[in-house]
Amino acid sequence: MAQYSYQQTAQNIFCQVRTVDDLAYLLKTQVFALEFFASNPSYHEFKIPKKKGGFRLLEDPEENLKAIQRELNYYLQCCYYLRRTSAAYAFQLADEGDDETEIRNILTNAQCHLNRPWMLNADFLDFCRNTSFRVDRIETFRVIILLQQTL
Repeated sequence: MAQYSYQQTAQNIFCQVRTVDDLAYLLKTQVFALEFFASNPSYHEFKIPKKKGGFRLLEDPEENLKAIQRELNYYLQCCYYLRRTSAAYAFQLADEGDDETEIRNILTNAQCHLNRPWMLNADFLDFCRNTSFRVDRIETFRVIILLQQTL
């Protein structure tokens, strides 16, 4: 497990978060910024054409929000990396120092589905736009504690 030392260290640090102040420190931001972006996320919207007609709406987070998301993603990815299954290919940070012999990415995921008799592809129309939730300090920490309990 020595090759996973930085992921294990990051997971251990993440699991020490107990307060909003801890989380803000971990994510290299201020508490008011976390609370502001949790309540008022700011995204730049733009559309790109789809192959079969129509447009896909994309939302790019404002730079300060994106920086916070990148920091949080790093810690969540480290936690996930230590627990991922052999079937997991998506949403993984590249690890140049990885000792794995099998590279896992979108291409290798597609290759393992070639020549299969069945393939299910699901797309949820406007999934993110139709998903809403109320964010407050208590709910945010319930989620963090639940994440930590699974580690």
